[in-house]
Amino acid sequence: MRGSNYYGFKGTGSLSGKWKSIKWFHTGIKQGAVRYGGKWQGWHPKNRAVQLTKAVTVTGLKRQ
Repeated sequence: MRGSNYYGFKGTGSLSGKWKSIKWFHTGIKQGAVRYGGKWQGWHPKNRAVQLTKAVTVTGLKRQ
């Protein structure tokens, strides 16, 4: 995930947390999804860079 800082995660499963000002995320070698605004935003294919429409606070991520 990329905002004012970079965060990297590996493996599969889900993780809850609070990452502020996120503008991009990259799924890497697994498909991935992020949660913000109180809901999961859907799965994105592996090796995909996703630009969000505005900076958000991400509260969860999933990889499978």
